Amino acid sequence: MFRHLILAAAVAVGPGFAAAAEKIDNPEFKGWSSLKAGTTVTYKSTNEFAGNKSEVTITHKLVEVGADKAVVETSTVTTVAGMEIKGPALKRDVPKQVDLPEGKKAGDAAKPEGTFEEGTEEVKVGGATYKTKWYKFKTEKPVQASGQVWVCDEVPGQLVKMVTKIEGQVAGSTTMELVEVKK
Repeated sequence: MFRHLILAAAVAVGPGFAAAAEKIDNPEFKGWSSLKAGTTVTYKSTNEFAGNKSEVTITHKLVEVGADKAVVETSTVTTVAGMEIKGPALKRDVPKQVDLPEGKKAGDAAKPEGTFEEGTEEVKVGGATYKTKWYKFKTEKPVQASGQVWVCDEVPGQLVKMVTKIEGQVAGSTTMELVEVKK
């Protein structure tokens, strides 16, 4: 989830040639790999853009786990203006290893772009308390945004909470929180 935003990068070394990117262990795979199929992680996202409010419930379900990948199915239910819209369930592979993004160090691979402060904090969500690492960030591209994200290795996918504010023509905010983990 949060950590799956790590992008694969190839380093060009000449015309028609590319060096292999450094591989790192995928923290998202690590979170799912010790669990049994059927485990679910559910989030609630509250969004407000241009005065319009919506709520999305996102459920990630572990379908299978093997030595080199896990398969996670994600389903959503969006509520807008009192209407519920169920999205189709989508499966994706979570590989054991991913390419280290260009310009990143292995320990900071999943740190949000534009991080300017970080720390630790206990966060209570979904009826449980998690010891989290948090990052405050600010970006200008693709949109002007700022926020804070809390992550914890005990949570499959690691995301515990995220608050984002977007400025500009399409100003708005999003708060996403862990609701429950069912093992």
